[in-house]
Amino acid sequence: MQIHVHSGAPDAGLKTVELRSLDCCSQTFESEHYVFHCKPGSKAETEIESICAYQEACFSHILKTLAIPFSDRIHYYFLESPKEAGAVLEELCGDGTPTNGAAVRPHSVFAVYNDEIKGIGAHEDTHLVSYAFCIPESAFLREGLAMFLDETWWGRPNREWARDFVAAGSYRSVFALDADVVFFSVPCEITYPIAGAFTQYLAEQIGVRNYLERVYRPQGALSEKLRVLLHAEPDAIERDFKAWL
Repeated sequence: MQIHVHSGAPDAGLKTVELRSLDCCSQTFESEHYVFHCKPGSKAETEIESICAYQEACFSHILKTLAIPFSDRIHYYFLESPKEAGAVLEELCGDGTPTNGAAVRPHSVFAVYNDEIKGIGAHEDTHLVSYAFCIPESAFLREGLAMFLDETWWGRPNREWARDFVAAGSYRSVFALDADVVFFSVPCEITYPIAGAFTQYLAEQIGVRNYLERVYRPQGALSEKLRVLLHAEPDAIERDFKAWL
């Protein structure tokens, strides 16, 4: 199956890639903002009507919240296991780590959909829409925005998870997590909810548009951006965030 991906830099054009690992996704369904590809007879095919309705609602929520223009239709490729999704990424970019879902610019999502894993929702779509605006260097910012729109981790609000991490002593400083070397050294079940909760906190403090323009898009350390924006030192900001939790 052929897909189109960006060929490199943010302003680069598209290239056509042939992915044999996607040949199984021969069944196609279309909605206003999506094209869904899945295996004939798969769980995704049997539930495609509810999937379409759910993703369209997510898309509307994302565009209403972020107000970022996005004209492409998003292509979802449903796989039946994390290993299958990893095989697609191995073929595409050389990283075959099993995964439940991944977004690839400009409009592709590879997601697992089976009885236990339902790789749908706002998370990967938020990545694609926000990347049309900019791509921050910090994984904490990228995943934080996606988790903010996703709202939950394993069905529980990000804010509740982060509150529990503080109580249990497993919380990690948001300013430490801004460094990718730290972010990727901590389990994602800790980093992702904290990032989502902190993004929600900032959005409530300064507004989503201000967050996108003055935190998400500018390069540089999060601590320095917020020191200027909030007129407060990082320690004070983090104390306020924990109190907000």
